Amino acid sequence: MAGNNDRYAPVKALAATLGVTPAQLALAWPLHQDEHVVAIPGSRTPAPIEENLAAADLTLRPDTLARVQEALSAFEVAGGTLL
Repeated sequence: MAGNNDRYAPVKALAATLGVTPAQLALAWPLHQDEHVVAIPGSRTPAPIEENLAAADLTLRPDTLARVQEALSAFEVAGGTLL
């Protein structure tokens, strides 16, 4: 939904600060939540697969995890809910 684009800016900026892509940060963050979490990225083309795989090698420090959580909790997503 277009209304969510501005809300995404803090996560995009944080990814740029870390020198990773927003997709890599989006995949690495849940992997740092619990050892039993598995990220299942999708791709319509082969090109992003290597980028996605690199996310598994990222190490996010506790302060970075807190910044991601802060950015995510600072807004409500526009649109319907899944549940």
